[in-house]
Amino acid sequence: MSEVKPWILPQVERMALERPGRIASALAAIFAHDTDLQIELTAMAVQEDMVELNEAAAYLNLSPDVLAKRVTALSEQEELSDDMARVKKDVGGVARLVSSPVAIWEVVREYRRLGAVDQVLECMPMLSELDVRAALSYAGRNPDEIGRDIKRYEEHLERTRAAYPFADAR
Repeated sequence: MSEVKPWILPQVERMALERPGRIASALAAIFAHDTDLQIELTAMAVQEDMVELNEAAAYLNLSPDVLAKRVTALSEQEELSDDMARVKKDVGGVARLVSSPVAIWEVVREYRRLGAVDQVLECMPMLSELDVRAALSYAGRNPDEIGRDIKRYEEHLERTRAAYPFADAR
């Protein structure tokens, strides 16, 4: 019974409203078994400004610094998840933005050439700022991959320029 059916969570929410004592007992049992879950849920509440950091740390019997690190880690994990949702690999293994056929390396190459996100947006108007930032974030986590892709393109460009010196290839 490891799978949670989609209809269970709304029923847990309903029970929390109708029979809060029952849910409190269930959560106490879960937290006794998995203390990290209690810390994660509390960090989420701090992140959403539902509880102050010091109050939450006292509730968990942790130092505020330890809990603050968990809140920061949670935020970074969410950013990573958001970025990864915007990036996919094509059949050739090239990382691309989900919203367009643009390869991550193309965005990074333009960013390096232009030096600013707003400049990339002017050059690539089909992209949103979130797309550009997701591409840069992906590249930061995968520098070897993106570096290889850029190098491969630039080598192709050099071969093309050598074969067709009269053409203006960028």
